Amino acid sequence: MLRSILKYCIPIYLLLGCITIVVIRQFDNFLAFLLVSWILIAIIIAVGLFFGMIISVVIRKPNHEPKFYWIGQLVSLTLIAPTFIHTVVDGRRTRSNAEENEITIRNVTDSISGPFVHRAFDSLKLKFKSPNDLDLNSVTEIENRDGFTVYFAYNLFGKHDKEYYSKYRVKTDQAQLVQFNLDTRSTIDYLHVHKLQESLKDTLKKYENMAK
Repeated sequence: MLRSILKYCIPIYLLLGCITIVVIRQFDNFLAFLLVSWILIAIIIAVGLFFGMIISVVIRKPNHEPKFYWIGQLVSLTLIAPTFIHTVVDGRRTRSNAEENEITIRNVTDSISGPFVHRAFDSLKLKFKSPNDLDLNSVTEIENRDGFTVYFAYNLFGKHDKEYYSKYRVKTDQAQLVQFNLDTRSTIDYLHVHKLQESLKDTLKKYENMAK
């Protein structure tokens, strides 16, 4: 009985898995596809057998047991497959520029510089029609006696061939815009900042190599 159920279930589940994963294009690696497919199939079959066993114990009609196990498989497939697909699709949801910018800000700031950088970036976003109009590439913060000088380098929406920057002086209670939407290659000021960024990257690589 179980052998006949699995005989039909496994090919059907494999076919459904292939169609689903090809459609959502989650896996470019064939081995990853096989691994996830077999794990998903194993879970669906195990849960389906569990449901089928419960139904057969409750109803107690041996002649109808194959039907009960088929019902268990259908219930398991109906419950698990949509949840898996929804999770995968949601995980692949494309983030907006605004969301990516916030992630960049969080990754490059610490507990001290964070509030200053956020204050400056909140001001910068208001200079554009939409927060999605800029795609943030880097943030450079330089600590001063009474706050930070913050440089934002970014591309504008639809203009990825040219990088711009804006400069802020940020104190505890205010963010003052000093330079706005200038070409990163046009001023000596930002060229100095670029050299500082490269120097920090080199220092970071040296520490990483020493830690290995």
